[in-house]
Amino acid sequence: MFLSVHVHLNLLSRFQFSFLIRMFSTKSTSAIINPILILVVLVNQYSASASEILAGAIKDTHAGTLVGATTYGKGLVQTIYPLADGSSVKLTTAKYLTPNKNDIHAIGIVPDVEIDFPEEMTIETFHDVQLDKAIEIMEGMI
Repeated sequence: MFLSVHVHLNLLSRFQFSFLIRMFSTKSTSAIINPILILVVLVNQYSASASEILAGAIKDTHAGTLVGATTYGKGLVQTIYPLADGSSVKLTTAKYLTPNKNDIHAIGIVPDVEIDFPEEMTIETFHDVQLDKAIEIMEGMI
C-alpha cells in the first residue's frame, strides 16, 4: 500500500429512509510503504468512479500529485432491484466520499496541477503536455 497504513473510503448510503456512514478500511500489517516513493498521477475528464476514488485518496492524504484536468465526477453507486413481474428498478443507493468526506459527484476532483490540451491540437500535432508536466514534476522531486 502506498498511501498510508490506514486508508479510509467513506460510503454514504441510504437504506429504508435512514442514512448511515460505513467506513471501509484497509490495514497494512507489514511496513511496505516506501518513504521515497514519488507518485504523480494523470487525471482528466474521463477519470471516473474507481479512478476518482483513488485520486481523491491520493489528494486528501497528500500521497502524491494529481496532474491534468478535473475528473468526471462519478460518485454514486446504483443498484438494480428485480421486481416480481420480471422488470427491475435501478436506484441510487450510496454515494462515495473521499477520505476527507468530500463529495465528488457532479463536481469531480480538481488536480493539484491543472493543464489542458491546447484547443488547436490535432492528431497530426498531438503532443502529450500532461505527461510532459508529470515527468517535469517527478524530475523536480528527484
